[in-house]
Amino acid sequence: MFQDTYSGLINPDVLNIFLAISLVLESLLSIVGVAGNIISIVVFSQQGYRETTNISLTALALSDIGAILTLQTYSIMSNPFMLNADVNFDPVDFTLNYIGWIKSPNTNTTFLGIIFRQNRDAIFAISYFITDLAVPYFTFAIIIVCTSFTVTSLITSSSWRKSLAGAASDVKSRRYRKERKLIPMLSVISVVFIVCQIPQSVLLTVTTVIRKLTIRGKYFDISSCCYIVIVFMENINSAVNPLVYYKMSKKYRDTCRKLFRKYLFH
Repeated sequence: MFQDTYSGLINPDVLNIFLAISLVLESLLSIVGVAGNIISIVVFSQQGYRETTNISLTALALSDIGAILTLQTYSIMSNPFMLNADVNFDPVDFTLNYIGWIKSPNTNTTFLGIIFRQNRDAIFAISYFITDLAVPYFTFAIIIVCTSFTVTSLITSSSWRKSLAGAASDVKSRRYRKERKLIPMLSVISVVFIVCQIPQSVLLTVTTVIRKLTIRGKYFDISSCCYIVIVFMENINSAVNPLVYYKMSKKYRDTCRKLFRKYLFH
């Protein structure tokens, strides 16, 4: 059971209640997030993919759906309902196993089975370095660089169009206004992503230094509570993008309303 596996500072019953409540809240948020991103994909497909922005935002919506489902799977696996269940399954040991060919000396046959990795400490050391330090901060760097490059390109392009736009240049003028509106929307999406991901990076960095906070560590119950909050923030990050599109894009709002009128009030 959970309380037998980790002996930390938090009362096991309190921790189990907290994890159970978090599972319910995260499940509700996951449903909202998946539904919102599916609506976004439908909206962008209705608008067409002649504009590269719609392709990028569709890819982002698919990525958000994948992130939500992955986070929900983690929450279920690490919840006391799963940890206290009478099943021969441990989400931590599961990551240290792999499927491979096993040779039976008794029958002199080879069969496909689950093999336990003996070098679990080495695997954890490499895994923590990659997932806790390299990947999060590298992702931040990529997001900042790409967003800065995109925003700079849009500002340069819109300024050029503004200089060419005259009384007879309605197309260029409309394109200029569209690009200017796109800049704050992309900036908000990037800022929300970074703000929601910073707590996870901080926690992962701390667990790299303080090993007792890692999985199977003495104080894993503390980092587990922190990580539940972080997972909730990551769910918010994945679920909030459709609201940003609806708030900051008139074209998105118009297409969304048109679809709702078509399918709900037809």
